[in-house]
Amino acid sequence: MVARGDLGSECPIEELPIIQRQIVERCSYHGRKVIVATQMLESMIENPVPTRAEVTDIFNAVIEQVDCVMLSGETSVGRYPEKCVEVLDTVIRRIEKKYPSGRFASDAPLKTNKHKTVKAAILLANSIPGSKLLVFTLRGVMAHLLAHQRPEFAPIFAFTPHRHVSRTLVTARGVQPFVLPFAEGEPEAAIRDAINLLRREDLIKPGDPLVILSDALYDGVNVDAILLREA
Repeated sequence: MVARGDLGSECPIEELPIIQRQIVERCSYHGRKVIVATQMLESMIENPVPTRAEVTDIFNAVIEQVDCVMLSGETSVGRYPEKCVEVLDTVIRRIEKKYPSGRFASDAPLKTNKHKTVKAAILLANSIPGSKLLVFTLRGVMAHLLAHQRPEFAPIFAFTPHRHVSRTLVTARGVQPFVLPFAEGEPEAAIRDAINLLRREDLIKPGDPLVILSDALYDGVNVDAILLREA
């Protein structure tokens, strides 16, 4: 958590953005979630529109590859809590469409075969325009690794049979989690159910390339799999 209010009281004001950038970069490198908070839309506590400086602050946080930006007083005591969330969502979505992810995470060490498998899936997704990443996971490990490696543009749809795992994925950058019961050893059924769910939610269209990653589809066998399908 980069809490700029507390951090700003402990360092010279001109050092604050530099320290924020260093913290975000190190977290991305080591695969740790990072949240930027405090005064993201401070003026909207009293006003219905943000300042240009606040929009630029959000831009910088998104470009830095943070997992989350956090509102506090804007939604707890502010006059326009819903408008604040709407502005934040609109600005973030626009920036993410324009600028790819992955700058800091691209140099992250690949310590295990699982890290390398995830990296291979991301490279495949990055090379296919309009692709989507689907991950099936029991404990959330694969989904978190995907988020840490920062796909450039592909969204990550994570499917798990466990609600508590789904909740842990809410704060992972670029991940949209779903609770979806699936039986290990029946990968085709799980993939079919996931694709049908995404179609109902209007998140994919027929013909969309899907890069599917799993560590949970084969019962009793420790297999990490990458599949390429069309929606």
